[in-house]
Amino acid sequence: ASDEPTLDYGDKVIILPQTDNIRELHTLLLDRDCQSSDFNFYSQRLIRLVVETSLGLLEMEAKDVITPTGNTRSCTERYPHCHETSTLGDTFSGLELKDDAVGVSIMRGGQAMEKGLRECLKSVRMGHILIHHEKDSTEPQLLYSHLPPNTKQTRVLLLDPVLGSGATLNEAINVLQTHGGADPKNLIFLNLFATHAGLRSVTEKYPEMYIVTSGIVDNASSINFSSRYFQA
Repeated sequence: ASDEPTLDYGDKVIILPQTDNIRELHTLLLDRDCQSSDFNFYSQRLIRLVVETSLGLLEMEAKDVITPTGNTRSCTERYPHCHETSTLGDTFSGLELKDDAVGVSIMRGGQAMEKGLRECLKSVRMGHILIHHEKDSTEPQLLYSHLPPNTKQTRVLLLDPVLGSGATLNEAINVLQTHGGADPKNLIFLNLFATHAGLRSVTEKYPEMYIVTSGIVDNASSINFSSRYFQA
């Protein structure tokens, strides 16, 4: 984790509470001796926490449902022509997702997060963006993009486990804008490890976008997430 004091990036940047559970997962994942199968297992645990927090940012609407069982009473209370006594369910006033959301993973690290997203958001449509960095250039290059439909009107959950300098994420957002008409205010970036430099770069350029991360690290490249997760 980062030794730099936590900075205030505003209410659009959500850093998961650094509970003992989160800190243990960070310790396991940052340990160079963590075996590949364990690395994937603990990664998915952390991804699930980030995904569930991010889904809480989606717009909901009221919905009433009837519970399977409830108080035993005459059914004439609900149905006037019924003269039997039976067990009727109670009414529960809850919520349901108002609009669909789509996912876009920044390859290849973001693909590791797709499983957790699909387990929480059933039948979510996914897209992919591949961005390359030349060794002698600081400018990222778009190599491939396939975006899901409706990125202009719906919430887009953008996936990348590691946020380093912010250059890759900034380019991915640019692709979503130019190729898919996405509005940054409708983007939610899901992330495991972020640096202060990356957060500053992205929030200065896109202050209206939500970012959900599990924690801050000093050196993003030291994690080597994709190679460890995909064993390559």
